Amino acid sequence: MWQGQYQNIEQLWLRWYDATGNWVLTPTEKEQQRTQRLIAQLRRREAACR
Repeated sequence: MWQGQYQNIEQLWLRWYDATGNWVLTPTEKEQQRTQRLIAQLRRREAACR
């Protein structure tokens, strides 16, 4: 169980886990994770160019 917001609804949600014990991400969470990885990658490249 997970207390949080999904599709603008705050409540207690049932969350699924994969075989290795990691949360199965929602499509929105997957996109946010991808965005954060890309931002970090761009920052590393920017720092390397200085």
